[in-house]
This record gives sequence, C-alpha cells and structure tokens, in this order.
Amino acid sequence: MGRWYPSHYSFVGTLTPACGGPGGMTYMDQDALGVALTLRAHASTGAAASVSDPVVSRYTTGYANLAPVTISGDNGGTPVAVTRLGSPAFPAMPSTASWSAGLFQINNTFAFSKLGAPDGAYDLFKLKAALADPDGSTLIGLPAAQETNTTKIRYGRVQLQNAYGSEYLALPVPLTLQYWNGNWQKNTLDTCTSLQATQFAWSSPAGSATRPNNLAVCESAATVAGASPNYTVTLSAPGVNNAGWADLSLNLGATAVGSTCTTVNAGTGYSGLASTANAPWLQYNWTGAVGNAKARATFGVFKSPLIYRREDY
Repeated sequence: MGRWYPSHYSFVGTLTPACGGPGGMTYMDQDALGVALTLRAHASTGAAASVSDPVVSRYTTGYANLAPVTISGDNGGTPVAVTRLGSPAFPAMPSTASWSAGLFQINNTFAFSKLGAPDGAYDLFKLKAALADPDGSTLIGLPAAQETNTTKIRYGRVQLQNAYGSEYLALPVPLTLQYWNGNWQKNTLDTCTSLQATQFAWSSPAGSATRPNNLAVCESAATVAGASPNYTVTLSAPGVNNAGWADLSLNLGATAVGSTCTTVNAGTGYSGLASTANAPWLQYNWTGAVGNAKARATFGVFKSPLIYRREDY
C-alpha cells in the first residue's frame, strides 16, 4: 500500500498585544507579545479539502518526511525577521521540530527585540505560515487564512523633562510616554503603564560657595496624578530660604535603586526606599548608555518676563 502522508494542511494563528486588546500594542523588548500558531496535518475524507478534516495524529517527530514549516514576519508588505522574537528564542526557520501528533504549534509570549537605534513603528505586524511538503501536499486556504491578525509593535521610552520655578509654588515636572515613528510621539495607545511617586529616586547634588543648594533632602515631595500616557508629577513648594535643586530618576529597571520623597520631612531624611515600575523596555539611551529617565527640578529661578510682581506706591 506504500507510505502514508497527509492529504493537506491548515493554519490558524493569533497575535495578542501586551496592552489594549486587539487594537492595542506591545513595546519592543517587552516580553508579553502573545503568539499562538497551529498548523494541522489532515487526512482526506474524499471530499474537498477542509480544515475540519481529521488530523493525522501519527504525523509526529521521527517521521522521515515531515514537512518543513516556515514562519515569517511582515509589516504592511515589508519583511520583518522573526529572529527579533526572543525570550524564549523563536524556532529557527524552516523547522520540523515542533510537529507532534499531527500538529505544529508555537504558543508562548515573546519579546520583539530593540535594535541599536530606534526603528518602527510596526503597526501592521503579522506572522505568515508556509510549508514545503516533500510529498507534495499543500497548505489550504487563501493567503489571509495563512496569516495571523496584525498588531502594533513600538519602540518606547519615558521622557522626563527638567523643570524650574519659584520656591513658593508647586512645580510640575513634565512626563510623557512616547514611541518612535520617524520622530518621538505621545503613545496614546499605552493605557497600561502604571507610574507612582514612590518610583522616583531623589538625590540632592551639592552646590558651590557662589551658588549654594539650599534644598535639603525631602523639603519637597512628589505626587503623581493622571493615567498613561498623560501623567503629571508635581513637587510641593519647599518655601522660603529653600531655593535649590534635586535630581529625579524614574526607576524602570527590574531592581529599584535609591530613596524617595513622598512626604515632606524638612530635611531630616528620605521618606523611604524607592520602588520600581519594572518596565525596562521604557528605558532609553539618554547619556550614552541605556538607563532611566532623569530630570532636574530647580526651585528659586524665574523666566523673564516675571509673572508674579509686587509694586509699592
């Protein structure tokens, strides 16, 4: 009777973004892009080939002529290397290693790796399946049936800007969640990143004889309001004789460093150890090395023309 082999193959695949559901997005380096791919090897029922035909369960690793499968990446017609999918490493293509009981399956979360320089955005990213069966059987369905849905992959960062103002007034520090699309833009699709005041590590750089730093530890404290991507970080007014500056660093790495000011302690010490947002995919090369978003907040300097002015008659 000769050797048995599948009549035909079918494919179903889904990409699930880390944030926002079907219309959402995943940051590069964020190990949360859901990939669920299944190819089925079918037996023939004598009728037209169908995805509902029985699966040939003995088509498995060890079979001499397993069909090599190729999964490729695409973004609006431009190829994207699947080697950028890692953590764990995406199987090398073409591959026969994942065939088991008539199914070729890849089901895991992956991180789409960053390159040395920002690229993207990949707003139409999808995976496509193909195979080359040495026995001549083919993958059925129109091209759309051999592809996953599209999803958005974005190179992201948190931008924290320097701020200055009067020591008698609360000081807002601008914070924006951004993504790269030829230039930096606010990432309105990020509705998931959670930032809190305890995640900001404070330090008080020394001044000089001619320019003393009179802002002691925690004479100002931070509060955070809003939701991603529109947060407002506000530092309380330190008051009279407390003109000076503090450096803030938003902990984005897996491990928190530094101490924080969430309550005013009148220079007696920090409020406690800082925590972390644990979002290393939002770190960026600000100063020659990838790291946290940082800013300097300065109290006691003014922009001309003055808005607040006193006149005596």
